[in-house]
Amino acid sequence: MHFALRQIPNAILALFAVVIPFAIVYRFGEDAQLYLVALTGVFAAWVAYTKNAQKHIFAALILTLFFSVEIPLLGGASLSLPAEPLALLFAPIALFMLFNKRENLLLYFQQPIFWAVLGLLFSLALSMAFSSDFIVSAKYVFILSLYIIVGVFGFSLLWQTTQFSLQDVLRLLWLPTLFFSLYAVYNLWPYRFNPGAAAIIALPFFKDHTVFSATFSLFVPLFLLWCTYSSSAKKYNWLFHFAGVAMLFALFISSSRAAWLAMIIAALFYVYIRLGGTLKTFGMGMVFTLVLLWTNADRIEKKLFVNPYSSTEATVDLQEQAMSVTNMNSDVSNLERLNRWKCAIEMGLDRPFVGFGPGTYQFQYFPYQRDADKTYISVDSPFNTIVGRGGSAHSEYLLLFSESGFLGLLTWVGLQVILLFTFFKIWNGPLHLKEKNLALATYLGLLTFTLHSLFNNYLNSAQFGLSWWILVGALLHLAIKNKTHVA
Repeated sequence: MHFALRQIPNAILALFAVVIPFAIVYRFGEDAQLYLVALTGVFAAWVAYTKNAQKHIFAALILTLFFSVEIPLLGGASLSLPAEPLALLFAPIALFMLFNKRENLLLYFQQPIFWAVLGLLFSLALSMAFSSDFIVSAKYVFILSLYIIVGVFGFSLLWQTTQFSLQDVLRLLWLPTLFFSLYAVYNLWPYRFNPGAAAIIALPFFKDHTVFSATFSLFVPLFLLWCTYSSSAKKYNWLFHFAGVAMLFALFISSSRAAWLAMIIAALFYVYIRLGGTLKTFGMGMVFTLVLLWTNADRIEKKLFVNPYSSTEATVDLQEQAMSVTNMNSDVSNLERLNRWKCAIEMGLDRPFVGFGPGTYQFQYFPYQRDADKTYISVDSPFNTIVGRGGSAHSEYLLLFSESGFLGLLTWVGLQVILLFTFFKIWNGPLHLKEKNLALATYLGLLTFTLHSLFNNYLNSAQFGLSWWILVGALLHLAIKNKTHVA
């Protein structure tokens, strides 16, 4: 027998609902507002859970996710409305669902993804404890934990208990993705799709064209490959394929070179799998590629410094934008990225065990800039920066290294490796072909950020962060189903 949370008598709940607020006001006085708001949120989540409203709340979150707008708050913080309030409401429900049944936890304990995610959270919590700015780090860890609880645990449990699947998520996202694909064309058409105007591609909803492109990259494989895994009527398949093509075009005009590169490599990985590629062969190919790059490092470096194409010229076209990706001599965007990377590496080496604390890079990297590495878009203060010149380490890997040390970097790399291993385990497992195809499309979306995160970092952005962790949750659910499947 297990203890069912819904069996707590309503009278006891009512008593706590009356007594606890008075106790909080008595204990904290004028500082009680935040605690009362948190208590109200937990109580609202409890009511929603007892009324079996979790599916409706999650559906509302998905429907409004791309339309959320960041609202500035006091102290330099911001709130993504309505996504983050809905996520705050759903997160306690996810925890209620997780701990309500012992078998749920046992299923998770058997999955490497679960331990990889916990490892990442542990590394963040450890570095937060020794942070150079505890308040900033606490906020960062709270937001990232919120996204993980909602996406990984909340969604996978929702799929398991209510059959609200990834296909249902995509059905809800069909109209928003199509809208933003057309919205991107509408915004850039007056500028003849000049890359210089890319920053406005989805304002005010997506704060930057790179966040927009990274988020769309997650879902393009899922929409394009819809017919390979969906059980919907075939006559509607073209709607999802059309949305996928529209998203692909929006990616093309977004001028995000990292997103282009990630999509190309994801497409090559898809072809590799369809040709019968195995994990062993893939691993050998990766080792061979790394050795080849290492032995030809000098020749590659010379090539990088003679590339004449620049992504920041006023008259640059999309072809020159693509060619500029390897220009390390005069492309100011690439040079500034190198500047940030060097700072992140030096910061990580200075504090290799715990880093400077999650969320602190943007406040701590300035002294690490060398005059020789600075560009005209470099900044020397985290405040009042010109639009497009702020940002962080421009690499999820190096950001974690600078903020959480070697442990943070290793847990992130470990998560990427485990996602790859999990996909191959599902692909070679006993699930039906459509479920394997769904795992493939899901992993292709995740793979885009495994690559994209070499050049950018977006996990603390609501639209991207929640989307990415939802796909991690989808792969986790398929991994559990693969392990418990009876042929």
